[in-house]
Amino acid sequence: MKHNFTYKLIDRLSQPILDELKRYVVQGAYSASNDFQEYTLTIRNLHTIEQPVLAMFEQHLSKFFRLDGHIGTNVARMVPGGYVPEHSDYTANTYGSRQDSIVKMQIPIITNPGAGLCWRWDKNSRAEALFLEEGGVYVFDNCKIHSSVNFGTEDRYWITTRWDVKSVIDSSII
Repeated sequence: MKHNFTYKLIDRLSQPILDELKRYVVQGAYSASNDFQEYTLTIRNLHTIEQPVLAMFEQHLSKFFRLDGHIGTNVARMVPGGYVPEHSDYTANTYGSRQDSIVKMQIPIITNPGAGLCWRWDKNSRAEALFLEEGGVYVFDNCKIHSSVNFGTEDRYWITTRWDVKSVIDSSII
């Protein structure tokens, strides 16, 4: 969704939810997505998470969205030295044509100071690099051209969650 901001920290996960998600994200299989290079970023759907942890996560986000507006959530693992080239999510295979109606959030679960998002400079805004803090819930403008990097020495695991803009309860987030 296009915003009048590049990104916004709207909340932080509670420590119990973050701890459970940290345990979850390092387990299980990740696979390639049709939107990313396998050697850089692999994906795991969040619906495979244990039900009590998933319920805690959804309950946390329900202060911002009606749960029937949930479009999809996944965990993305990026290897050290990984780089997703500049792109706009309008070109994504999975949700590309629906971007104007999607609020997208990034939630770092395990990260490092070298992992971040970058936005291309344009005539209206300066280039920005964002290093997201663990457990932060960030809304961002995924329609602007951006890229993702992991210059750290460890895998980074971020949750990406998408919600229908019509399900927004707290309009201050958009």
